[in-house]
Amino acid sequence: MFSLQKYYALLSGLHPTLPKAELESLIEVTNSKAKIIYGFDGVSIIEGYLNAENIVKRSGYIKEMGYILGIYEDIDYHDIIKKLKEYGIKEARVKGFRYKGYSSHINIPSVE
Repeated sequence: MFSLQKYYALLSGLHPTLPKAELESLIEVTNSKAKIIYGFDGVSIIEGYLNAENIVKRSGYIKEMGYILGIYEDIDYHDIIKKLKEYGIKEARVKGFRYKGYSSHINIPSVE
């Protein structure tokens, strides 16, 4: 049995509720088999099957979407490399950033 894919959506901070409402609507109108499972301040996590590229193209409030390979409290480089190989990704660019000042304890240059 295939497991459901997890995606992230980085939402605009211009309005407190419109970006998430737009994401929910786009999931519905694109006939995606997905639902938002977590909604954080400016980031939503979606589980299911969807065309992220299509949703971002149609959106005004979604900055980017992509696959979630894992969520870590402490960065596990070996697990990240293992997951990249599982997805068949031979090269990857890591970009670190803080959203609204969260995770200030993480050293972004060392992650990148």
